[in-house]
Amino acid sequence: MKQAALIPSFNINAISASEVDIKIFDGIGQSTDWWTDEKYGIAYEDFEKEFKAAEAKYARLNIRINSVGGSVHVGNAMYNLMAATKKEIHTYIDGVAYSMSAVLAQVAPKGNRHAATNALYML
Repeated sequence: MKQAALIPSFNINAISASEVDIKIFDGIGQSTDWWTDEKYGIAYEDFEKEFKAAEAKYARLNIRINSVGGSVHVGNAMYNLMAATKKEIHTYIDGVAYSMSAVLAQVAPKGNRHAATNALYML
């Protein structure tokens, strides 16, 4: 069976020379659709590589979340990676943060956690 191309499930956009948005807008952990063979969700290895590159370049990291959650194993590793940063970190719930993605929203210290007025949050 032909392997489908990986669809990017998160993206990183510079806001300024010192600030970056890291958007987590997919499920936590990567899976393959059994019918189409397309991969979806966030693979830890890809996230780690991109996060470390952003961390090396920017002073402030904005984690923007719109995710229904997913794998506890992958989510815990992502949380620990982000929690270990010495950079300023903010989290934003732009849509929903359910399950494991709600845990990721807690990686920022109090005062640096933000949510849209109509955001949904569920632990």
